[in-house]
Amino acid sequence: MGANYDLTPAAHGDNITASTIATLDVPDAVEPSADRGWLINPADCPAWAIVLAIVPALILTVLFFFDHNVSSLLAQAPE
Repeated sequence: MGANYDLTPAAHGDNITASTIATLDVPDAVEPSADRGWLINPADCPAWAIVLAIVPALILTVLFFFDHNVSSLLAQAPE
């Protein structure tokens, strides 16, 4: 509810007062800004980057595994 009280005056403040709020220029269409496609070829990724990405991926996998197990044990534990 607090976010509603914060954002509503900010969104309608320009209409209520005679001030002008600077806004961003946003394109009408949803498309890439550069001359490229939406998808990239993962085969173009160098081998060192794949090996380097495995380290945080393993850490996150272990953290998610432990988080799930601890949460399920706490939820099912008798009080």
